[in-house]
Amino acid sequence: MQTTKRFLISCVSTVLAFQCVMAADPAGLREALTFHASFDDGIDADIARGDKRGYTGLCPEDMKPGLLNAKIVIAKNAGKFGGALKFTKKTMQLVSYLAKNNIDYQANNWNGTFSIWMSVDPEKDLHPDDCIDPLRILAQKSVCNATFFLDFLPGKPVRPFRLGAFPDVKLWNPNSRDWGKIPENEQPLVVVKKHPFGRGRWNHVVITFSGFNGGDKPIARLYLDGKLQGAITKYKQIFTWDTTKSVITLGVNYVGLIDDLAVFNRELTETEVQELFKLPNGIKSLSAK
Repeated sequence: MQTTKRFLISCVSTVLAFQCVMAADPAGLREALTFHASFDDGIDADIARGDKRGYTGLCPEDMKPGLLNAKIVIAKNAGKFGGALKFTKKTMQLVSYLAKNNIDYQANNWNGTFSIWMSVDPEKDLHPDDCIDPLRILAQKSVCNATFFLDFLPGKPVRPFRLGAFPDVKLWNPNSRDWGKIPENEQPLVVVKKHPFGRGRWNHVVITFSGFNGGDKPIARLYLDGKLQGAITKYKQIFTWDTTKSVITLGVNYVGLIDDLAVFNRELTETEVQELFKLPNGIKSLSAK
């Protein structure tokens, strides 16, 4: 009897230890992580495979290291996890990062994941007539060419929230039509008509993609708080990038908080996205071993 009891205790201990390991580094997420900015102590990245410095500016030629815009501050203890990046007024002098090596861009069969936490009331905090881009990932000045973005459109009573995964413009808009006049269903978008965002609330936004740049069946997916919102599937997703000019940019016309920006070098599964959403200390949980 005592032997059986000791065996059961040992099994329970083993299971608990295994669960702790999984909570610390679920499904190998740590190994896939290429970039993480916690905003606990500033805008420089905590983890980076490229340049870890945060910059103020939009394009590499005008970006300067450091947080140089008084409209953007580090808000201590105001984040989902520790500090957060706070945009107090809308601005175009933004926080940006050089994407080279921080994003594992591949010219063939490119896959990846972007993760970000946001706290914003789109209807009360954002200018009603502006298009707001909390996140842009691009290598051109044109947002409609080889670009990922998240945006809020003007709208009442609820502003639509969208994921854009726009390949080279010649592939999705070969006739150079006015972008603003092209119906949403003819653009590479996921549109969320009833978003979950609100003041005093934190929401997790994840973009996953696979098969870009010539891979099989390219797809980009949008998740909110661990739940799949939709996918972009019918486009030839070729992103022609000069990686020395590609950037990650935060906060176009945005007023609110951003926290725990992360990039992974593979498409996370839906289960992994849900695990990411549940991490008790955000991305820093992946380093606890």
